[in-house]
Amino acid sequence: MLPSRLVHLVGDTVVIECPVEGLELEPGYIIMWERMAAGFLPLGRVQFVCGNRTLVLKDAESTDVDTYSCIVLEPSGRTFRFDTLLTLFGE
Repeated sequence: MLPSRLVHLVGDTVVIECPVEGLELEPGYIIMWERMAAGFLPLGRVQFVCGNRTLVLKDAESTDVDTYSCIVLEPSGRTFRFDTLLTLFGE
């Protein structure tokens, strides 16, 4: 599946949603986030809200351009992955 795409300006607050609404998740599921190329999320500018379903990136910088993934792990071992490509314009 191709990643969804978000386009923002440098300096924006970027909100990335994990699209789990249509899934019938088992109780005890876990949602984790990662960046593809950098491997780590920008410290100090990232918040996770709504039970980790939403990643909020404040003051986006040009170095934040990347694919962000939410990974849903269920106790039974089922795993779901949703990718979002973030593109930034300006400076």
